Formats: sequence, structure tokens, C-alpha cells
Amino acid sequence: MKTHISLFSFRVDDDRWIFCDFERVDLLEVAREIESDKDARYVFLVTHGPLTAPDAASFRWRLSGWKNKGGCGRGAQELFEAVSRRRAIVLSGHMHWTAFFHNENPLGGYTELTVNSVWKSDELATAEPVNDTPAQYGLRRRDKVESWSLKEFDAAIAFYKEGLKEYFLGLGAGHYRLEVSDDGVLAFFYPGAAMEPARTFNLTPTRQSRAMANDQPLRGNDD
Repeated sequence: MKTHISLFSFRVDDDRWIFCDFERVDLLEVAREIESDKDARYVFLVTHGPLTAPDAASFRWRLSGWKNKGGCGRGAQELFEAVSRRRAIVLSGHMHWTAFFHNENPLGGYTELTVNSVWKSDELATAEPVNDTPAQYGLRRRDKVESWSLKEFDAAIAFYKEGLKEYFLGLGAGHYRLEVSDDGVLAFFYPGAAMEPARTFNLTPTRQSRAMANDQPLRGNDD
């Protein structure tokens, strides 16, 4: 196990798990840690704020934003390249919604699942999307962004939208279950107090998965 005040990582069987603070961490150090374990089957990056710029007025509150030149500095760029080369799986929160991103780019690609456990009303016990196509990314809350930061918002959205292959945004809250195997990684979403999953996200879309044939809706296979 490697430890740091804002970064630590460890192996669980064949997989590398990396946890980092999203405000005070050195992004270059996170990037190096992601690429350090060449033999890991999967690399999971867990952080409170999302990596991918959220479609929100608070778009800076992400791992590579706010204190990292709006996500355009050297550290942010190297982090993006590292997660892409290792096809990392990013697990994040903070936004109080459920979101899924699948990015493909010349270096490889990554997936990110932003989770929401703040179930404060029955209306949030849903797995229905608000947006579910890449074309819709960046449009929902643009009118809420302050005029002085709109240029930065548009640049951040454009950067992540370029390689966006799958996108899901829903306001639902609940709990999630990961299934990790040699076939791939699936995340099952249970909205509210549901005992059965209402939606399944394929976090390794470039792998063959035995769950492709199940009855749960897999993001990206119904568009």
C-alpha cells in the first residue's frame, strides 16, 4: 500500500485501487500512480469530485478543475492521458446525481460513474435519464453559468465532449453495486430503496462481457 496525505493506493487481488483528494492532490502524482501498476487487470480511481467536467454551474468543482487552471494545466492534461492509456474506471460523487461517461480518444479511453446516495425525496427514486446522448452533454445547465466563466465552461465541455461515446445523466439517488470479473466491470444502480437494479452501466465497454445478454439495460447498447 502506498500512502500520502491526499493520495493512497493498494491492490485488491488483480486490481489497483487509487483514492485521492479532489482539492489538494498533486495531479501529476495521481497520473504517475495510475500508470505505475502495469500488470493490474483494472485500475479504479476513486475521488469525491468528478474527473469529467459536469454539466453544471459548479463545473470547476472537479478533480482537474478549480485549483488546477480550470482543468487545462499540465497536471490535468497528464491525468487525462494517464486514465486514457490505462483505460481507468473513475468512481466519483459530489454532484448529487447519477452520471455515466464513456470516453474514447487516440490514447485509449476511460469510463466514469458519478454516484448519488442523497435520497431526500421519493421523486429521486428513479433511474430515468434527464439526458442520455453525447450531443446533450453541456447543454442542460449552460444558462446557469456566470457570464464571466462561460468561456471556461465551454472549453471544458468541448474538451471532454470530443471523445464522448456514451453519456447518461439522471437525478436519481440510491445505492450501487459493482460486479468485477475477468469479463469486465458492471455497475448496478438501485434507485431509492429498490431491492432490484433498475439500470446497469458497463464500465468496461471495450471488453466482452457475459452480462451483455442479461435483461438489464446497458448504457450505450440502446442508442
